[in-house]
Amino acid sequence: MDVTMTSTRVGKFDARFFHLVLEEEFALVKGHLGFINSLAFHPDGNTYASGEDGYVRLNQFDQSLFDFDFEKFDY
Repeated sequence: MDVTMTSTRVGKFDARFFHLVLEEEFALVKGHLGFINSLAFHPDGNTYASGEDGYVRLNQFDQSLFDFDFEKFDY
């Protein structure tokens, strides 16, 4: 099997993730070479695949994104 790896510095398109409730950006992934046409999340929520024409990128979120302080929003 052949695997092609491309530096993230080459891509000009970003995948940005926003918190649904807080409406804040919580993740930015650089490196796509074109518009992202599809996005799929693994059931564990830690990994996702993003695709553009002919390329698929597999990414894993940093564990620190899941260390949420719920007491901060306890009203």
